[in-house]
Amino acid sequence: MPEYSRSFLELKIPDKGFRFTVLSYNILAQCLVRRTLYPHSSKEALKGKIRIPRVLNEILTLEPDIACLQELDCFESDFVEKISAAGYDYVYHKKNPEKIDTGHGLGIFWKKDKFEKYEYFPFFFDKSELTNPTTLSPETGNICQILGLKIIGSNDIPGIIISNQHLYWRIQANYERVRQMYVSIEETLKIRKKILATSGTEWPIVICGDLNTCPNDALYWLITKKELTSELLEQMKPKNWVHVSKSVPPNPTIQAEKDPENPVNLVSASLLLESFKSYPKFKSSYANYRDHDHSHTINPDWFNAEGICEEHWAGEPSYTNFGIWKGTLDYIFYSNDFPGVNCSVVKLLEIPKEDVLKPAIPNNIFPSDHISVMTELEFSKI
Repeated sequence: MPEYSRSFLELKIPDKGFRFTVLSYNILAQCLVRRTLYPHSSKEALKGKIRIPRVLNEILTLEPDIACLQELDCFESDFVEKISAAGYDYVYHKKNPEKIDTGHGLGIFWKKDKFEKYEYFPFFFDKSELTNPTTLSPETGNICQILGLKIIGSNDIPGIIISNQHLYWRIQANYERVRQMYVSIEETLKIRKKILATSGTEWPIVICGDLNTCPNDALYWLITKKELTSELLEQMKPKNWVHVSKSVPPNPTIQAEKDPENPVNLVSASLLLESFKSYPKFKSSYANYRDHDHSHTINPDWFNAEGICEEHWAGEPSYTNFGIWKGTLDYIFYSNDFPGVNCSVVKLLEIPKEDVLKPAIPNNIFPSDHISVMTELEFSKI
């Protein structure tokens, strides 16, 4: 197997806080692989018996303290034994549990010598009273995990809460993704409140996942509390963009604004906007990545016919997905809005250069169409 070593960029000198590494990685479920979707990939690069060992090798070589995986399949057969032998505990949440031998889901792994499971809540977005499918907004099939991890041997920072999600993929579905993250943050804050009641301590939150969202989309701006433009405000409104093959009645128990122009009783854009304003402000670990890696390749899709780069966003990597479409979709968010805790980024795993990715991945080095992102965070008591 060809080797490609990814180095870490050091952003600051570590202090005396609690440091740990977090990886987020959409590993590309083998059950979703189709030749037509990956025409630039070789047959070998798409085979599960080739790809899955490469995924495992990458994760175990990087040795994250916490790993959040999306599109995780073949879990029992190919992952459990190896990650357990490497000292990890885990939780797995399947998006289609009715499929015994196929299907994929989400997984969170953590090093058993650093953390222990304290609270866990997996859920299906479509079954939430806050995000129910309707005739206007379809079933998404998306899922989320929220995990409270108690830190072993730490006197200052008792624990952390990790959310891991894979949001709806359709390009037009900005409203659906905003609503899903609204549900995710609401449920995470509930878990945080529950932990506060049982432990008497405040735990910070880290948000991970493939959000199917670019840094110039409304959801990214909402999470990071940027002022939305009129264009982005319009983007987050529900739209009748999809053909629904079957009628899905609205959930009568949904707690949403009643809007005469919204007959199916969707959660309104204004309610979502006000909710995000009330949440803690989060920052992407990679928000300033390009300030530290000046050799980072600019997304080739950003150049117009005249060869001029039409910049879409600053700071974030110009891609974490490098398939037929190229762009940034994968994130690790943290916040400094939690009492008594300061969080900072110590290191970032570099993003590979274009020359080892093109024309597209998976290839004989990288086993997924996504690139893993990983950060070392430091939590300090203040």
